[in-house]
Amino acid sequence: MTKDDRSDLPSRPLLERDVPLAALGRVLDSARKGRGGTVFVREEAGIGKSSLLRTFAQKCGPVLLLWGVCDAFATAQVLGPLFDMADAFDEHLRNLLSKRAAANVLFTALLAMVRRARASVVMVVEDAP
Repeated sequence: MTKDDRSDLPSRPLLERDVPLAALGRVLDSARKGRGGTVFVREEAGIGKSSLLRTFAQKCGPVLLLWGVCDAFATAQVLGPLFDMADAFDEHLRNLLSKRAAANVLFTALLAMVRRARASVVMVVEDAP
């Protein structure tokens, strides 16, 4: 999913999530100032982690939004979330991904693409549903 493809995000309000939404907003503000960060959202299944992240994505303004989901299969596709994000990747990274380049090569190219991005980058990798 890219920044221009948020049509499947929920439009109903998220209740009692002001504190985590504010924390996510602070990390994004810091990233916009050149200090990137990583956030792990961890709770029990069904508590609303995905809804929280979708609501944040709706509110975060102009960003390059990369969204991928891990497979729930016993044998998951290696680096599966990157394939979900591929439409937003530059041609070089898509080419490496299609050739199933080594993970270190892919992540080096991903980092280079993120550094060149004209907007802040928000990358969401959801655990298997």
